[in-house]
Amino acid sequence: MVLEHFNKSTNSSYRDGKTTMGHIRARLAENYTADNLILVTDYTTAKWLNDAKMSDYLRPKTLFSPENCMEYFEKAQKWHEAGRPACVNGKWLKPGEVAVDINTVERDTTFTKIFSTGWRPENRIQAIAKEMASKSGLGRLNEHAGRGAWRAIWQQAAELAAKEVTA
Repeated sequence: MVLEHFNKSTNSSYRDGKTTMGHIRARLAENYTADNLILVTDYTTAKWLNDAKMSDYLRPKTLFSPENCMEYFEKAQKWHEAGRPACVNGKWLKPGEVAVDINTVERDTTFTKIFSTGWRPENRIQAIAKEMASKSGLGRLNEHAGRGAWRAIWQQAAELAAKEVTA
């Protein structure tokens, strides 16, 4: 059950062999439950699966070794109690926080268009950003300061638009 969940969660194909199952059986013999080990798997997968450096360590030997399992289990319990937040770029999202990917080409192209007469936003991010830029007085800044302010405005607009979608 633990190995099957591990393989499914991590997109792995570890076999029911002596070494792999030895780590799992040893932790079960120490009074960890299968659900405890599944929680460790879920926690470390949430944290490491999309991390190029750490994803190599998503293996039973690492997670369920006697040196690591207790620490991972304690962290996994806290993560579970916090509502199992997502991990984006090595940071846990806070409640209500959303992860957004910034399309820098669209952001920078929109910056040049926003001051054109008659320009109309093509999507929700652009509409929110245009409104925020107008309220902030972006047009009164020099280009260097304006672009810096625009990056922050665009980030906020993207986050607000993402929250609208998830609400």
